[in-house]
Amino acid sequence: MWSDEKDTIVKLLEDSHEKYPRICPCCGKKTGHVFFYKHDENKYGSAWAWCSTCQEYSHSRFETPTWWRNNASFPLEILHGCPDTLDESCDEIDNWANILLDEDNKIQ
Repeated sequence: MWSDEKDTIVKLLEDSHEKYPRICPCCGKKTGHVFFYKHDENKYGSAWAWCSTCQEYSHSRFETPTWWRNNASFPLEILHGCPDTLDESCDEIDNWANILLDEDNKIQ
């Protein structure tokens, strides 16, 4: 069952250039994921951080990283607070984040 553990799991949202999945700060397994949704051209959007193993998660308003671009496969209409739907596509989400991180690293 999913548990909203804001204080610890949000460490996954730190803007490092480490690949996904990341080590979960709650359980230590390499099953930590993030997803962002940037609203229009606003620097703020929504953020999800979760672990597929221990099912700790956080969903909040967040300043999206400069490297993030929305993925058309995940329109706003399918997103909700609990990351259960996102977790079903965690491999695709991790791949998307890693592609964006690689592009950002080439620019820097």
